[in-house]
Amino acid sequence: MQIRKCRRSDVEGIRSLVAAVVCEVYGRMLPAGFEADRDTDWEPGWVVDGAGELVAVMLTGKDWLEDLWIEKGHRGRGFGGRLLAIAEQEIAARGFARARLRVVAENTAAREFYVRHGWREDHRHPHERHGFDMVDMSKELGRG
Repeated sequence: MQIRKCRRSDVEGIRSLVAAVVCEVYGRMLPAGFEADRDTDWEPGWVVDGAGELVAVMLTGKDWLEDLWIEKGHRGRGFGGRLLAIAEQEIAARGFARARLRVVAENTAAREFYVRHGWREDHRHPHERHGFDMVDMSKELGRG
Protein backbone atom coordinates (compact mmCIF):
# COMPACT_ATOMS: atom_id res chain seq x y z
CA MET A 1 0.00 0.00 0.00
CA GLN A 2 1.27 3.43 -0.86
CA ILE A 3 -0.01 6.91 -0.17
CA ARG A 4 0.30 9.13 -3.22
CA LYS A 5 -1.21 12.15 -4.93
CA CYS A 6 -4.34 11.53 -6.97
CA ARG A 7 -4.07 11.07 -10.70
CA ARG A 8 -6.65 11.94 -13.32
CA SER A 9 -7.04 8.20 -13.94
CA ASP A 10 -8.08 7.71 -10.26
CA VAL A 11 -11.26 9.81 -10.43
CA GLU A 12 -13.75 7.05 -11.27
CA GLY A 13 -12.20 4.74 -8.68
CA ILE A 14 -12.43 7.51 -6.08
CA ARG A 15 -16.08 8.13 -6.92
CA SER A 16 -16.81 4.42 -6.51
CA LEU A 17 -14.93 4.29 -3.19
CA VAL A 18 -16.74 7.36 -1.82
CA ALA A 19 -20.14 6.09 -2.96
CA ALA A 20 -19.53 2.71 -1.29
CA VAL A 21 -18.43 4.26 2.01
CA VAL A 22 -21.28 6.79 2.00
CA CYS A 23 -23.81 3.99 1.47
CA GLU A 24 -22.20 1.82 4.16
CA VAL A 25 -21.93 4.53 6.81
CA TYR A 26 -24.84 6.86 6.01
CA GLY A 27 -27.15 4.90 3.71
CA ARG A 28 -30.04 4.62 6.16
CA MET A 29 -29.93 8.39 6.77
CA LEU A 30 -30.09 9.48 3.13
CA PRO A 31 -33.16 9.79 0.91
CA ALA A 32 -33.94 7.11 -1.67
CA GLY A 33 -32.11 7.76 -4.91
CA PHE A 34 -29.32 9.76 -3.24
CA GLU A 35 -26.27 10.21 -5.43
CA ALA A 36 -22.89 11.49 -4.28
CA ASP A 37 -21.61 14.75 -5.74
CA ARG A 38 -19.93 14.08 -9.09
CA ASP A 39 -18.51 17.61 -9.41
CA THR A 40 -15.74 17.24 -6.82
CA ASP A 41 -12.26 17.87 -8.26
CA TRP A 42 -10.30 14.99 -6.69
CA GLU A 43 -7.00 15.66 -8.48
CA PRO A 44 -5.50 17.81 -5.66
CA GLY A 45 -6.20 14.97 -3.21
CA TRP A 46 -4.31 11.94 -1.94
CA VAL A 47 -5.12 8.24 -2.17
CA VAL A 48 -4.04 5.02 -0.54
CA ASP A 49 -3.32 2.67 -3.42
CA GLY A 50 -3.00 -1.07 -2.92
CA ALA A 51 -1.71 -2.41 -6.24
CA GLY A 52 -4.21 -0.41 -8.27
CA GLU A 53 -7.08 -0.75 -5.78
CA LEU A 54 -7.93 2.57 -4.12
CA VAL A 55 -8.83 2.00 -0.48
CA ALA A 56 -8.80 5.57 0.91
CA VAL A 57 -8.94 9.16 -0.29
CA MET A 58 -8.39 12.58 1.29
CA LEU A 59 -9.00 16.08 -0.05
CA THR A 60 -8.43 19.53 1.42
CA GLY A 61 -9.45 23.00 0.29
CA LYS A 62 -8.35 26.27 1.86
CA ASP A 63 -8.57 25.62 5.64
CA TRP A 64 -10.94 22.64 5.33
CA LEU A 65 -10.49 18.90 5.40
CA GLU A 66 -13.12 18.38 2.72
CA ASP A 67 -13.12 14.59 2.51
CA LEU A 68 -11.52 11.61 4.24
CA TRP A 69 -12.97 8.25 3.22
CA ILE A 70 -11.54 4.83 4.04
CA GLU A 71 -12.91 1.52 2.78
CA LYS A 72 -14.28 -0.57 5.66
CA GLY A 73 -11.76 -3.39 5.35
CA HIS A 74 -8.83 -0.96 5.61
CA ARG A 75 -9.86 1.08 8.67
CA GLY A 76 -7.77 0.79 11.80
CA ARG A 77 -4.54 0.27 9.86
CA GLY A 78 -3.13 3.79 10.24
CA PHE A 79 -4.10 5.14 6.83
CA GLY A 80 -6.56 7.66 8.29
CA GLY A 81 -3.97 9.11 10.65
CA ARG A 82 -1.39 9.37 7.89
CA LEU A 83 -3.83 11.05 5.50
CA LEU A 84 -5.03 13.38 8.27
CA ALA A 85 -1.42 14.44 8.96
CA ILE A 86 -0.95 15.24 5.26
CA ALA A 87 -4.19 17.25 5.31
CA GLU A 88 -3.06 19.25 8.32
CA GLN A 89 0.32 19.92 6.65
CA GLU A 90 -1.38 21.12 3.46
CA ILE A 91 -3.69 23.46 5.36
CA ALA A 92 -0.82 24.87 7.45
CA ALA A 93 1.30 25.32 4.31
CA ARG A 94 -1.48 27.54 2.91
CA GLY A 95 -0.91 29.82 5.91
CA PHE A 96 -3.91 28.84 8.02
CA ALA A 97 -3.43 28.55 11.78
CA ARG A 98 -6.58 26.46 12.20
CA ALA A 99 -8.00 23.55 10.22
CA ARG A 100 -11.72 22.83 10.03
CA LEU A 101 -13.99 19.94 9.08
CA ARG A 102 -17.57 18.79 9.50
CA VAL A 103 -18.79 15.31 10.22
CA VAL A 104 -22.18 13.68 10.67
CA ALA A 105 -22.90 13.77 14.42
CA GLU A 106 -24.10 10.17 14.45
CA ASN A 107 -20.73 8.98 13.13
CA THR A 108 -19.19 8.60 16.58
CA ALA A 109 -16.27 6.52 15.27
CA ALA A 110 -15.17 9.38 13.01
CA ARG A 111 -15.68 11.99 15.72
CA GLU A 112 -13.61 9.92 18.18
CA PHE A 113 -10.89 9.46 15.53
CA TYR A 114 -10.58 13.21 15.05
CA VAL A 115 -10.58 13.90 18.82
CA ARG A 116 -7.77 11.33 19.25
CA HIS A 117 -5.81 13.34 16.68
CA GLY A 118 -6.19 16.63 18.53
CA TRP A 119 -9.36 18.01 16.97
CA ARG A 120 -12.15 19.55 19.05
CA GLU A 121 -15.88 19.73 18.53
CA ASP A 122 -17.00 23.33 18.09
CA HIS A 123 -20.62 23.44 16.97
CA ARG A 124 -23.55 21.14 16.26
CA HIS A 125 -26.15 22.07 13.62
CA PRO A 126 -28.62 20.45 11.21
CA HIS A 127 -27.40 19.52 7.73
CA GLU A 128 -28.62 22.14 5.26
CA ARG A 129 -30.35 19.65 2.94
CA HIS A 130 -30.91 16.42 4.83
CA GLY A 131 -31.66 17.66 8.36
CA PHE A 132 -29.55 15.21 10.36
CA ASP A 133 -27.10 16.75 12.83
CA MET A 134 -23.59 17.74 11.79
CA VAL A 135 -20.63 18.61 14.02
CA ASP A 136 -18.10 21.28 13.05
CA MET A 137 -14.63 20.47 14.37
CA SER A 138 -11.32 22.33 14.34
CA LYS A 139 -7.66 21.97 15.22
CA GLU A 140 -5.05 24.63 15.88
CA LEU A 141 -2.04 24.23 13.58
CA GLY A 142 1.39 25.77 13.29
CA ARG A 143 1.71 27.97 10.23
CA GLY A 144 3.52 26.44 7.26
